[in-house]
Amino acid sequence: MQDNYHELSKIAGESLSMKKTLTLVDRAAKMHNVNVLISGEEGTGKSLIAKTIHFASARCSSPFVTISMSAFPNNLLESELFGYEKYAFEDAGIARTGKIAEAEKGTLFIENIELMPAELQYSFFQFLSSGSFVRIGGLSRQKVDVRVICSSTVDLAEEVRAKRFREDLYFRLMVMPINLPSLKERQKDIVFLADSFLDDFCKTNSLERMELSAPAKRKLLSYSFPGNVRELKAVVELAAVLTNSRLIEDEHIFFNGQRIVSELLSEELTLKQYNERIIRHYMEKYRNVVLVAEKLDIGKSTIYNLLKKWKEDETP
Repeated sequence: MQDNYHELSKIAGESLSMKKTLTLVDRAAKMHNVNVLISGEEGTGKSLIAKTIHFASARCSSPFVTISMSAFPNNLLESELFGYEKYAFEDAGIARTGKIAEAEKGTLFIENIELMPAELQYSFFQFLSSGSFVRIGGLSRQKVDVRVICSSTVDLAEEVRAKRFREDLYFRLMVMPINLPSLKERQKDIVFLADSFLDDFCKTNSLERMELSAPAKRKLLSYSFPGNVRELKAVVELAAVLTNSRLIEDEHIFFNGQRIVSELLSEELTLKQYNERIIRHYMEKYRNVVLVAEKLDIGKSTIYNLLKKWKEDETP
């Protein structure tokens, strides 16, 4: 439980909106039988919120099972959720347990609930209403004790108005709604979060503590971060890799990978030259062949050969 709250603190920040969110997370954890709907843009931390609620609840010792509505073709989602009996359909040589049954006594987390096919929405509503379901090809109903948490990247109320989402299912899920604000709505948290991600990156990679320069902070604050917290984390970690000192400057901050791509094209580097540049950068940063080989997933002999080549090139 403490580990998940620690992870959550990394995306919480100091804004009033996120403090209100944490209050709702605590309440949801205590009400361990209540359905929760977490909404927010991509990258705002919905899965982390769901995990925190589960592992801080009375269900923490039971499974936390995740299924994404975007991960499977529509025709497979029903069998993934409910499971099936032997010979229920062609190639069903053995019976299979679905995600709902796997989550017995625990939590079922459904990502992108807005993508659930219309024909599956009714079956899922019946499950939520009765607490039981029938496997595909089965005859008897199976009773389960499962808490359901769903996430959505869109306004489900609007989906209901547009007749794309069942109203009865919507109200079943809306017992406890939690809305996560975008990073654009909590700009005052950007530097706080960037520092948190940077500290965590340094600890994970056994590096000395790094800091963001004032220009680097201003550059971060000038960007809208459409990818939200997830994008900010990636930007900060890449900046930490690109710098050769303990201070990250604005020149190390770039978005959507445009700097690397433009550099590669403008200098017309070959792939071999670009790979050598990356290895040189990592060697200057870590000064450890074994560590660099592990991080870049290359052989140590490759690095030793390059070191020898660079030394020969520098010899008058």
